[in-house]
Amino acid sequence: MTPLAVEFVEPSRWRRWLPVVVLAGGAAAAAVLTLDALSKRDERMTLQAQRSTWRDQQRAMAAAAAMPASAPPYATQAWKIVKIQSFDIDAVLRMIEHARQPGVRVTSLEIDPEGERASLELEAGARVAMVAYLDDLNAGLERPRWILTRAQWATGTAKLAARVEYRP
Repeated sequence: MTPLAVEFVEPSRWRRWLPVVVLAGGAAAAAVLTLDALSKRDERMTLQAQRSTWRDQQRAMAAAAAMPASAPPYATQAWKIVKIQSFDIDAVLRMIEHARQPGVRVTSLEIDPEGERASLELEAGARVAMVAYLDDLNAGLERPRWILTRAQWATGTAKLAARVEYRP
């Protein structure tokens, strides 16, 4: 067998460069798509920030619209006077007058009609007398309004010092 004389045709240049061109085109397309996606993401984030700012502004405007107009200067004073007048000081004093317990002494009385409170500083010889006095203060009420807020033995004496508050 004799070998055939074959002349191979040299492939054209475009076939050699075709994979390079395809890869370069793919890379360029990927870069363009990535840049486009990034710009859209930035635009979306900007729009979300604007939307949240607008919502905050709308909420602030709605809250401002819902708030009543500022009261005239005398309205605050009038409201305080109404509050003071509505506090029944006579009832508080009557409760204190009717509560009598041997061994318990009222050392101070503080009445705050604006805060709707009254407080008593008491001194007692025994804890039992203090509890009985507190029961006398709350006698006849549907719920206890006189509350023991502080109690401690006075130093140097055998006396119990206590603070009782009235809360309507």
